[in-house]
Amino acid sequence: KGYRLSLKVRGRKPKNNYMAYSKEREPISDANIKYLKRIKDFCEKNGAMLVFVSIPSCQNYNYKRHNSISDLAQQLCIDYIDMNLLRKDILINWKRDTYDKGDHLNYHGAEKVSAYLGKYLFETNALVDKRSDRNFEDWNDAVDNFYVELEEAKAKRQERHKKKRRNKLASLLNGEFENTTASSNTNIETTK
Repeated sequence: KGYRLSLKVRGRKPKNNYMAYSKEREPISDANIKYLKRIKDFCEKNGAMLVFVSIPSCQNYNYKRHNSISDLAQQLCIDYIDMNLLRKDILINWKRDTYDKGDHLNYHGAEKVSAYLGKYLFETNALVDKRSDRNFEDWNDAVDNFYVELEEAKAKRQERHKKKRRNKLASLLNGEFENTTASSNTNIETTK
């Protein structure tokens, strides 16, 4: 829930080292801090574990932001996972795993991030498996619907690629035919 499926690939070469170490901090707005504190209070009142997570983004993330969020997480006693620093654990391929040149992850990148986060949540006992709990059937339905949507998206993408290849082949053949016709006409005119 809350994920927009995209198989689109618009990669990029990341900035030299978008996570180059820095001691500087990028300010977090007072409004954001206020709402994060409210979310923390809500989670505590409802027995939920809050975790701050920074998803990989070579377009809009840097070490200054990391420092600020890390400081806030420590102040609020909240776990913080900065996936931008986990390059050996989460192998993001910036040429393949993003749909908008490095700001957001596509399906391939999201799959890698989800695997890491799922493992973390399982190992920290932050989640209890409720797949068999009737009160959570809508989550199972959402998973089933996601996989249907994924298969449909893959089929549409495959059809688009087939159509592109057919059009390219037709274009090549037409161009070759036109060149052959043009050279034949030239030969005919010079022999007259």
